[in-house]
Amino acid sequence: MEPITIITGLFTLGKSIVGNFLQRRVKKQEHKTKMIEMKLGLKEKRLETQLLADVDIDRINTENMATSWKDEFILILFSIPVGMSFIPKLAPYVKEGFDALGTTPAWFQVISVVMCLTIYGHRKLARLFATRFLGGNGKNVNS
Repeated sequence: MEPITIITGLFTLGKSIVGNFLQRRVKKQEHKTKMIEMKLGLKEKRLETQLLADVDIDRINTENMATSWKDEFILILFSIPVGMSFIPKLAPYVKEGFDALGTTPAWFQVISVVMCLTIYGHRKLARLFATRFLGGNGKNVNS
């Protein structure tokens, strides 16, 4: 055998080995890319489903508000101390009342705020508030 044939054969073999290696690398990268795209697609689908569920819940809550007095009750409840603050003889009672509320447990205060936020349709804000002050991931707060 001639040395040139041996050298050419070695180059061909090397080229084939490098080519196969590069092909495997490209296929592996394509597979990774496809997996990432699939995961993103699933995540997008989940977010879309959650968004649609939130929209449905908001629609139902809005429909239920038409026959509910809870939002008016909360508005009246919060308006009373405001009105009393403008009457000099009643203002000390408002201050004493808020001082007393300040001594209630934190969970009671948080639940009160979350209830008000939920009643007025701020479910996401209520979830964030509850998560921040009560802990957890916020996914179990059905607001």
